[in-house]
Amino acid sequence: MAACADRDGQAHEGVAERARPKFDHSISWLLAVNGEQVNGFVLATGPGSGMRTDPEDAAVVGLLAVDPAQQAGGVGRALLRAATDQLAALHYSRAVLHALVDNTPAVHLYESEGWRALGEEYEHTLLHRPLRTFARDL
Repeated sequence: MAACADRDGQAHEGVAERARPKFDHSISWLLAVNGEQVNGFVLATGPGSGMRTDPEDAAVVGLLAVDPAQQAGGVGRALLRAATDQLAALHYSRAVLHALVDNTPAVHLYESEGWRALGEEYEHTLLHRPLRTFARDL
């Protein structure tokens, strides 16, 4: 949750509760660790995020978080690549993720890894900020 609070400049009530069910439906959950320190994680689920912009057959990279002290050091890129490799190994041909439009470092990362904007921007229901869907063939 520290990564979300750092990204947003404040902690938002409801973030943990909203994220928790995604772990119950995960098909890929990877950690980046250094000794006992968790530097980041990525979680993906099968199709069905409920977002109208998502292709029906696409796996969903639902959470990607990096310890603020480790950001811009390649941890997020390594996690994203490992998750997409794992989804491809599970025979998914496409994946989507949802990114806050104003999270410029994340958007640049996704675009540099071959993710492309899909559909129009829409409002994040909890944060009330512009959100966009990105898709990538695997």
